[in-house]
Amino acid sequence: PPSRTLPPLPPPGAPTLSLDQVQEKVRQEGWVIRRVAQLSRDGLWPANRLPKVIEQPRPLAAWDMVLQEMKWMAADFQQERMWKQSAARVQSHAVKEFVS
Repeated sequence: PPSRTLPPLPPPGAPTLSLDQVQEKVRQEGWVIRRVAQLSRDGLWPANRLPKVIEQPRPLAAWDMVLQEMKWMAADFQQERMWKQSAARVQSHAVKEFVS
């Protein structure tokens, strides 16, 4: 006979359901599937996802300014690090030429 692998065990913190709870969830799923099929037949359930609701942009807060400044500083530090490495490379070649 083919070897059967057992499904993985749920994590220790996973909720355990009683038989009644499982039966209720199965009933709910069945109801939802039937309702979606009914709405689809009536043309009230779209085949694709509904478009996202466009919300008003929230006003900038002080924390937003801090985050923008952090973003700018990160880019500035990266550019400065690259500049320093480039300058060190040029200087090391100049020293190498001078010594040899």
